[in-house]
Amino acid sequence: MQNKKRGVLVVNFNAPELNQLALALALAGRLDGFVRPYANKGRAWERALSVLPLGGRLYEQTFGRRQLADPALAALTHEAGVAFDWGSALIGRTRGLPSSWRHRWTNHLHMKVREAVALAGARQASGVGCVVAYEGFALPAFESARKTGAGRWLNYPVAHHRQRRLIREEELALEPSFAPTWPGFDDWGPGHEERLDSEIALADRVLLGSSFAADSFVAEGVPRDKLCVVPYGVDLQVFSPAPAASSRDIFKLNSRWWAAKSAAPKRCGPMPGCLPMCRTRRAWRWQIGTGSRTSSCSRRWWRACRWWCWKPWHAACR
Repeated sequence: MQNKKRGVLVVNFNAPELNQLALALALAGRLDGFVRPYANKGRAWERALSVLPLGGRLYEQTFGRRQLADPALAALTHEAGVAFDWGSALIGRTRGLPSSWRHRWTNHLHMKVREAVALAGARQASGVGCVVAYEGFALPAFESARKTGAGRWLNYPVAHHRQRRLIREEELALEPSFAPTWPGFDDWGPGHEERLDSEIALADRVLLGSSFAADSFVAEGVPRDKLCVVPYGVDLQVFSPAPAASSRDIFKLNSRWWAAKSAAPKRCGPMPGCLPMCRTRRAWRWQIGTGSRTSSCSRRWWRACRWWCWKPWHAACR
């Protein structure tokens, strides 16, 4: 990173890898600021809210989980778009509204959160040595950092947006019945892909989570020496290895599988939700999930595959 004598600004939505980065930088004394939506800093009103008879449990299960336990990190955290953030959560949990309305309104508020965080990042970018920002939230901070010569690192944890669109179109043509499992790009709004293009162009480095993601950027003309692959990991504060279990104690999930027809494995994201995006040509491929005999995706294979042993998603999707 450039300008090592100055600190780092992290601009995030809620990506766990950037939360971990901000914490590590704060502990090392290198963090200048952490810009993100609402975070639970353990303030008096948050402690009071968490013990309320009715709302306390809901808060603890939702926003209360965004806890910043380290005092140094909490002191350097700048929240933005808090009202939009809370509003989108409230509307999303209002079951009396038609689902199409909830989806449209929450997506609109998410876009407001993004703009608020991005603009707050630009205000905090003055005087820092480097900006590390989440894709879609980085452009104003990068433009501000470029004026001062600060380093610009873009966190882009999935495949290139245009390659994702191409892969989706290919997969839907091969398996139209799986279309409901793969959301489209309509929620992005006008100009979003162009914004991502600008962020990639302004970035000194692009942080990616896999070699497939890196290859997707190269396919779109991004120089490989601009890409940094940090393999997808796991938060060891949340997950830990389980004790060895006998075969009788193996946890099993209802699963669904099919013979795939594509030519090479594809991995488009770090989360289990990417499984509908992954295929293996001329080989059996399965998807871990909660299959149902009424599900259009699993009805045909219910009897054949409901007791496949659980496998980690990254192992099942190679």
